[in-house]
Amino acid sequence: MMKSITDIVEYLVIFIEEFAKFKNIRDIDACNYLQKHGILSFLEEHYEISHTLSFSDVIDMVDAKCRRLEGEKV
Repeated sequence: MMKSITDIVEYLVIFIEEFAKFKNIRDIDACNYLQKHGILSFLEEHYEISHTLSFSDVIDMVDAKCRRLEGEKV
Protein backbone atom coordinates (compact mmCIF):
# COMPACT_ATOMS: atom_id res chain seq x y z
CA MET A 1 0.00 0.00 0.00
CA MET A 2 1.32 3.40 -0.97
CA LYS A 3 1.54 5.88 1.87
CA SER A 4 0.39 9.44 1.31
CA ILE A 5 2.36 12.30 2.85
CA THR A 6 -0.96 13.84 3.86
CA ASP A 7 -1.94 10.68 5.75
CA ILE A 8 1.41 10.58 7.54
CA VAL A 9 1.28 14.25 8.52
CA GLU A 10 -2.29 13.91 9.80
CA TYR A 11 -1.28 10.84 11.81
CA LEU A 12 1.72 12.61 13.34
CA VAL A 13 -0.29 15.72 14.24
CA ILE A 14 -2.96 13.65 15.96
CA PHE A 15 -0.32 11.52 17.67
CA ILE A 16 1.41 14.64 19.04
CA GLU A 17 -1.92 15.94 20.36
CA GLU A 18 -2.76 12.61 22.00
CA PHE A 19 0.73 12.29 23.50
CA ALA A 20 0.46 15.83 24.88
CA LYS A 21 -2.84 14.93 26.56
CA PHE A 22 -1.29 11.75 27.98
CA LYS A 23 1.68 13.66 29.44
CA ASN A 24 -0.47 16.68 30.38
CA ILE A 25 1.82 19.05 28.47
CA ARG A 26 1.42 21.55 25.64
CA ASP A 27 1.40 20.25 22.07
CA ILE A 28 4.61 22.13 21.23
CA ASP A 29 6.37 20.59 24.25
CA ALA A 30 5.19 17.13 23.21
CA CYS A 31 6.42 17.75 19.68
CA ASN A 32 9.84 18.88 20.91
CA TYR A 33 10.07 15.92 23.31
CA LEU A 34 9.17 13.41 20.60
CA GLN A 35 11.56 15.05 18.12
CA LYS A 36 14.38 14.99 20.69
CA HIS A 37 14.00 11.23 21.04
CA GLY A 38 13.64 10.53 17.31
CA ILE A 39 10.07 9.28 17.71
CA LEU A 40 8.49 11.35 14.94
CA SER A 41 10.90 10.09 12.30
CA PHE A 42 10.45 6.55 13.63
CA LEU A 43 6.65 6.82 13.36
CA GLU A 44 6.97 8.25 9.87
CA GLU A 45 9.31 5.47 8.80
CA HIS A 46 7.03 2.79 10.28
CA TYR A 47 3.73 4.45 9.43
CA GLU A 48 2.31 1.35 7.72
CA ILE A 49 2.45 -0.51 11.04
CA SER A 50 2.01 2.22 13.63
CA HIS A 51 -1.19 3.65 12.16
CA THR A 52 -2.87 0.24 12.43
CA LEU A 53 -2.38 0.22 16.22
CA SER A 54 -4.40 2.21 18.72
CA PHE A 55 -2.98 5.56 19.79
CA SER A 56 -3.07 4.25 23.35
CA ASP A 57 -0.81 1.29 22.48
CA VAL A 58 1.63 3.44 20.51
CA ILE A 59 1.71 6.10 23.23
CA ASP A 60 2.50 3.46 25.87
CA MET A 61 5.34 2.08 23.74
CA VAL A 62 6.70 5.55 22.93
CA ASP A 63 6.52 6.68 26.56
CA ALA A 64 8.40 3.59 27.73
CA LYS A 65 11.05 4.08 25.02
CA CYS A 66 11.55 7.76 25.88
CA ARG A 67 11.82 7.02 29.59
CA ARG A 68 14.43 4.32 28.88
CA LEU A 69 16.40 6.79 26.78
CA GLU A 70 16.33 9.24 29.67
CA GLY A 71 17.35 6.59 32.18
CA GLU A 72 14.05 6.56 34.04
CA LYS A 73 12.53 3.37 35.36
CA VAL A 74 9.63 2.12 33.27
